[in-house]
Amino acid sequence: MERFSSLSRMQRVVGYCLRFANRTRRRPALSGPISLAEQYQALYRVIKYTQQIYYFELYKQIAAHRNIVPVSVAQLAPYLDQAGFIRVGGSLKHWTLNDDVEHTIVPSQRCYHTELIIWHYHQLLLHGGARVVLSMITRRYWIMSGRAAVRRTVYSYVPCSKYRASTPKPFMADLPAGCFPSHRKSGIL
Repeated sequence: MERFSSLSRMQRVVGYCLRFANRTRRRPALSGPISLAEQYQALYRVIKYTQQIYYFELYKQIAAHRNIVPVSVAQLAPYLDQAGFIRVGGSLKHWTLNDDVEHTIVPSQRCYHTELIIWHYHQLLLHGGARVVLSMITRRYWIMSGRAAVRRTVYSYVPCSKYRASTPKPFMADLPAGCFPSHRKSGIL
């Protein structure tokens, strides 16, 4: 995962790997560039894989219908959807939007692909600040401690940190002793 420099590159490479796997299973072969549907399938496959690694205990707790141990996670009311993704539950049951908007996917905070998602939205929003990036990310994903993860990723981007840097304001130095001749009197007597 750490070999990929961008989210789109990761989606393309994993998409070609999935296309190769489908060819070995004697499924209809596709040719040409990776389609948008294949890119989304590749991204969702990576997210599902990393959820199974980083949220292994949470998977077991949700599947066994037990109480979820970390309170911060339990407040999100997570559940497994039909595809096996951990999604955020909530009070939007009567909302008629699709499942991606209503119940967002929970990617791991510590995973590299989450950083790639943050980088992607940061560049998509023309190097917007952490608040803008986080507000766009939460439309599709719910990152645990998302504000800290977005700030860490956005503020570590060198060109943006150079642009945000302010020039230091120097302190005024003491005036030299020659500016105050001793033979002149000044002030109130």
